[in-house]
Amino acid sequence: MKPSFIGSTVAIVIGVISIGTELSHISTWVHMDNIIGGITAIFGAVAYRLAKGRRIGLKADSAILRSVEMALLAVVVGTPIVQTVMGVDFVTRPWSNLLIPAWTLIAYLYVRLKPQRIRTSDSSIRS
Repeated sequence: MKPSFIGSTVAIVIGVISIGTELSHISTWVHMDNIIGGITAIFGAVAYRLAKGRRIGLKADSAILRSVEMALLAVVVGTPIVQTVMGVDFVTRPWSNLLIPAWTLIAYLYVRLKPQRIRTSDSSIRS
């Protein structure tokens, strides 16, 4: 069975749409939340895809891939911290400060901590 990446694909599409809709109003610079949220959604989805690919054996486990995952997650988690330091409230920017980082971390931790299923020679699956 071919692995499904539908969730991360949806996250990437939402991120691109979020960035694209805000770029049409870029001259006002009012709601950078959509651009920042879109970028962090894309970074989070890419980190999730890399972790899932390693877990199911599509990619070989390597220090480079783990480093890229951690760098992408650092951007996702660091965004609310930087915005808070800059004076942006969580309440006024929930998309990029709360929803995207929480969504990303939950999905990433799920795929990293989920037990790997191993196929045996008789096509049965065991944990």
